[in-house]
Amino acid sequence: MTIPDFEWDDSNIEHLGGHNVVPAEVEEVFESRHYIAGGRDGRYLVLGKTAAGRYLLCVIERSSRSAAFRVVTARDMENWERKLYKRKG
Repeated sequence: MTIPDFEWDDSNIEHLGGHNVVPAEVEEVFESRHYIAGGRDGRYLVLGKTAAGRYLLCVIERSSRSAAFRVVTARDMENWERKLYKRKG
């Protein structure tokens, strides 16, 4: 899946901040090797690594307003998710 653009606003940026994640880190995940799995309600789970080596799980969905993808949340991976990423990513 190619991600054409991200939809950022105060709401999702603030939500990411609660997980100590910034938008640039999410975008870095898509610039490197990553693993995408289908989630619930038309969302996608994306496992990947930032340029600094941080392992993130990102949840994205297609925007209802544009061709962009909206980042719902992102957080550090749990150990089992990191193992899955290393195996599949």
